[in-house]
Amino acid sequence: MGAWTRRVMWPVVRSLLAAGSVVTGLSCAGEDIAAPSIGSIEISTATSGPEPDGDGYAVTIDAVTGAAIGANATLRRDDLHPGTHIVGLTGTAANCAVEGENPRTVEVHAGDATPVAFVITCRATAGTLEISASTTGPVPDPDGYTVLLDGTERGGIGVSGTLVTDGLAGGEHSVGLSGVAANCQVQGDNPRTVTVTPGASATVAFAVACTTSPAGTGTVRVTTSTTGVDLDPDGYTFALDGGTAQPVGVNAVATLTNVAAGTHTVRLAGVAANCSVSGTNPSSISITAGATTTATFGVTCRATATYRVIDLGTLGGSYSSARAINSAGQVVGNSGMPGGDPEDGLPNAHAFLWENGVMTDLGTLGGGYSSAEDINDAGQVVGFSTTSSGVTHGFLWDKGVMTDLGALSGDVSVSDAMGINPLGQVVGTSYTPIQPTTGGSSPRAYLWQAGVMTDLGTLGGNASFAADINDQGQVVGHSTISGPDNDHAFLWENGVMTDLGTLGPGRSEATGINSAGQIVGTFVTAAFGNRAFLWEKGVMIDLVTLGGSWSRADGINTAGQVVGASMTAAAGDRAFLWEKGVMVELGTLGGLFSGASDINDEGQVVGWSYPQSGLQHATLWTRE
Repeated sequence: MGAWTRRVMWPVVRSLLAAGSVVTGLSCAGEDIAAPSIGSIEISTATSGPEPDGDGYAVTIDAVTGAAIGANATLRRDDLHPGTHIVGLTGTAANCAVEGENPRTVEVHAGDATPVAFVITCRATAGTLEISASTTGPVPDPDGYTVLLDGTERGGIGVSGTLVTDGLAGGEHSVGLSGVAANCQVQGDNPRTVTVTPGASATVAFAVACTTSPAGTGTVRVTTSTTGVDLDPDGYTFALDGGTAQPVGVNAVATLTNVAAGTHTVRLAGVAANCSVSGTNPSSISITAGATTTATFGVTCRATATYRVIDLGTLGGSYSSARAINSAGQVVGNSGMPGGDPEDGLPNAHAFLWENGVMTDLGTLGGGYSSAEDINDAGQVVGFSTTSSGVTHGFLWDKGVMTDLGALSGDVSVSDAMGINPLGQVVGTSYTPIQPTTGGSSPRAYLWQAGVMTDLGTLGGNASFAADINDQGQVVGHSTISGPDNDHAFLWENGVMTDLGTLGPGRSEATGINSAGQIVGTFVTAAFGNRAFLWEKGVMIDLVTLGGSWSRADGINTAGQVVGASMTAAAGDRAFLWEKGVMVELGTLGGLFSGASDINDEGQVVGWSYPQSGLQHATLWTRE
């Protein structure tokens, strides 16, 4: 399916330069491999500010992510061919910005080390609020209180306890206590206003006075009944009316006494990802004075899934990447060929079809490079390739024959093919001239069917990119808009292109769609940074991350399982599978990095992973 970074290689740029064109929204990778000598790049970072990026950055050279580099560090690469290269930093925290161009173009000369210095400035983004409660009186509230921050519950706090909330935006905030027992009263204003300064800690203290027990109180018994396999190892917690969490075992009973008569809610939490609570949670209960009321929770646990990681190898080069998989387990992607660039194998990489342990070279349209991007259940493959005349065109490969799909404006223009459905409809992007006098060009999403290529238009800007198409002919991708927020994800159907928006001011890109019309992709905002999303029936959901600062989604199957890549809390970027609110790390071939591109209806996942040494290889994950 689609990918967040377009892989249009050096042959694309070379063909456009030869035609005198300027292509917008196009990133390039690779360099002419004919040069006989080697040069170097010395990359340095200098980071300043009150909240520097804690895990450093990743260096990209010619759109390929490479080694990590610290916030104030130097990294040298001594294996680059002379010529023009594009160097950048990724993985910057949301509160940090790289000064100047990023990425930037540098010229490498044989035998010399070209310095590339990046200056990064980080600002304070948030402050900390310390909320405390002190309670006096003969009968204190039995379950503590709930902290309300700007009208939203932010956790429980004991009758004499402290809750620290960090990551707050600077400015005024409303803080209050709720869930206070009927015989207790908060002294002073509740809620009250407190000012938070970025980079500093503010405090607010609540005093609560309690009298004797109210006339009517009762007892709550919380019981849990857990079935299945791989039961939650550390049990659960429960809270009364959103108050302080209390522990309860997987098959156990916990009791709260002195609960005021009336209606209350009990919520079970701390449930493992492979377990689910049956029925309503939280549960509503009615307490009668002098009586005991039971709240029972049934929990079912399923076996924890593990995945086998399989290296699909290469076509003889040092690099490969899997892009898509069909229901029969056929995998397509691209691989470096023997004698390719030792850095990434891309200048002479070829599209491949992998089946039953055998990787087959699909060839090219006459040039030196090709990449397969999608495959349907009939075994038809689409992608893009350089031609004998030096331009890049989308192709359709079927039963051993690779067909040139052409372009919207003729053979001299550039195109790719990114998705194909069971009907043989193909979508991709074609670069069409828009400025006859200057040679400028604009990318346009297209739909190809039975030899006819149709321009799908835009969301108001001058560029659009198509990434995937489902059984119903619904197309997704992203397009520039007329406003200031750059690109937005779109859904195209029956001639109408709909803006899917973002989760806040920023940009978004749709990369995959299943037969049910569920859409996945990535949104980028100042508040969240890069995050994977799932769009369904007009609602965009943040899939969060594996604990790190970013994630992206690239594929979805009929069951709604989503795959992509995310930064982890520990180290490295990892392939993930997201299902029903739970994101699971899929692992690697032994190195730190991996990423998932597609998943079929059998739950098989493909993408790429780094082994302990060497460059990335096409990877297949299968459930054990």
